[in-house]
Amino acid sequence: MVYTAIFQDDGGRFTYDIYNAPHGCGPRAWALIQEEGQKNGNRYLIAIVPGSHQVGFYCGPSAVRSETRAEEMSRLCQQP
Repeated sequence: MVYTAIFQDDGGRFTYDIYNAPHGCGPRAWALIQEEGQKNGNRYLIAIVPGSHQVGFYCGPSAVRSETRAEEMSRLCQQP
């Protein structure tokens, strides 16, 4: 079954990837996706969603107040 997995890394940045895992959102699927996700760095699985989906992350209305703030929000909200 295909899942969209949402991760958060040590720096607070959210990312997502698409994985194949056992049917159902149970412990087997969760463990397999977490293990695969760790291969791409210290990322922590926070959600799995059945199916293949694009994910957008809300960065707040103040994301472009200053260049420094914009750079920070770009780092935190980077998508793959």
